[in-house]
Amino acid sequence: MPKFILIVSVSAKGSTPEIAQVIGDELQKSEYSVKVIDVKDIDSLEGCTAIVLGIPLYTVFSGKDAFSMFKQQFGEELAKIPVAVFSAGLFYEGLKHEKEDYVMTTLKKILFPINPVTTTLFVGTLEGENLHLKDRDENRNVNSIANFQNLDKIREWAHALPSLLDLQQRDFPARIAGKHKVGT
Repeated sequence: MPKFILIVSVSAKGSTPEIAQVIGDELQKSEYSVKVIDVKDIDSLEGCTAIVLGIPLYTVFSGKDAFSMFKQQFGEELAKIPVAVFSAGLFYEGLKHEKEDYVMTTLKKILFPINPVTTTLFVGTLEGENLHLKDRDENRNVNSIANFQNLDKIREWAHALPSLLDLQQRDFPARIAGKHKVGT
């Protein structure tokens, strides 16, 4: 069975799967075999040589979300392969250092016992009509879509992933002829 990079996303507002797709597209351009999938659609990690997890900040703090169930189901397997994590949420690029530290510390707790080789934060999008009541109250000026994603930053991180995940040392046949189609 050909080996592939599995890019798993959980969605709260839609930004996380969009970012996952950009990462998948970039890795596929580098001729890596990639499979981008929603966490709820995973039934096996067979053939997966590395995982990129996309976790929205909105859902993971409860501990009762789809990611938590995925972690519980595949925890032992996740400990055996390299994992990279990105989290998407609504915070601005100039996020105060202490808030970024809080988010990263909380994310580490949520991920435990998974020990990612890299973890990063990306800014997502904001859709006024999809906001929870509390969020609408805090963001009164948002009545349509506001996209805060930095695609250059996302693509830069995606280009660094093969090295961070140590794919060359993991018997990963980069440039596979029979690649998985991104998005299947």
